[in-house]
Amino acid sequence: MKIAVTCEKNSIPINYIKWIKQAGFEPVIIDRFFRINRLEKCSGIIFTGGGDIKYWFYSSTKTGNGNNALRDVFEFFLFSKAKHMPVLAICRGAQIINIFMGGTLKDLNNAHMHIGENDVFHPLFTCKRSFLVNSKHHQAIDKLAPSFEVVGYYGDCIELAVNHNIILCQFHPERLNDRIILNNFKYTLMRCKK
Repeated sequence: MKIAVTCEKNSIPINYIKWIKQAGFEPVIIDRFFRINRLEKCSGIIFTGGGDIKYWFYSSTKTGNGNNALRDVFEFFLFSKAKHMPVLAICRGAQIINIFMGGTLKDLNNAHMHIGENDVFHPLFTCKRSFLVNSKHHQAIDKLAPSFEVVGYYGDCIELAVNHNIILCQFHPERLNDRIILNNFKYTLMRCKK
């Protein structure tokens, strides 16, 4: 089964590729407009991590850094082409999909939750249990887009949210070779295929 993977232009997301291959999927890199036709052969799409989203997509206040407005526009277009395709959105990916669907972000630079440049391990709390996850971000979902349900959090940050065919994951399961998120994505793919 082929899975589309977004990334920065000319940057191969090695951790994601290994993680996806170990799950038995074939990763298909889509990092530019002329490669969007590759999506037609894919069963799902993973929006990966990266720099902050340009603030004008969700706020009138300038915030964030490492912006790539071209990637933001490209991924918006790609998401619109994906229609009802299952989506796994990780870190930056979760933030941008939330924006595309009507949510907002908050800047964590002045808050106790600021994660920063290195992975930080913290508990993820769900209704059934808690477990350790890793994060590397300084922005997070503020207002969750309609149709999503929060299924995991840490402090006042939404770490995991889902709707019918989309998983928003603020942490980085690909760095830990985490199978829980990938198995949930597999389940979503199989359910949507029927």
